[in-house]
Amino acid sequence: MKRRTGILSAIAMCAALATAAAPSRAEAAPFIVGWGGEKIITVAELPGTAAFKSGDTHFDLGYRFKQITFFFIPVWNYDGKWCGSIRGDGSHFFDFDRERLEKMARAADISLPAEPAISAWDSYGGKALVGAIILGYGVLRWRGRRAAKPAVA
Repeated sequence: MKRRTGILSAIAMCAALATAAAPSRAEAAPFIVGWGGEKIITVAELPGTAAFKSGDTHFDLGYRFKQITFFFIPVWNYDGKWCGSIRGDGSHFFDFDRERLEKMARAADISLPAEPAISAWDSYGGKALVGAIILGYGVLRWRGRRAAKPAVA
């Protein structure tokens, strides 16, 4: 009975954390494990001039990468590429390579960093949280087994 209660507690804790993570609509499809969900971040903002527009759409210097999530918690980032990010739109981008973005940055007198600044939550926060959940579950199981053993007199 205690074992079942521990497992149910771990599942309830994961569900509560998933709810607290407040996923966006684009991430909301897979519940337990999300694979290949793409995220786009703005690395540097370009001036709002016509040189940095495509039609009526203004773009900035951006970076896109794919994520593996566990209960909406980012666990791993992969397949990162430079792009033109669109302000206010986290799901569409312009497919620019780094060389083209460097030319745009020089034209706007902006420096393009060597590596994009991915948020702490996306970089390592999710890994630390999942690790803490697994460690906590292991400690609970270990304490449960220790308490279940009869005392030797």
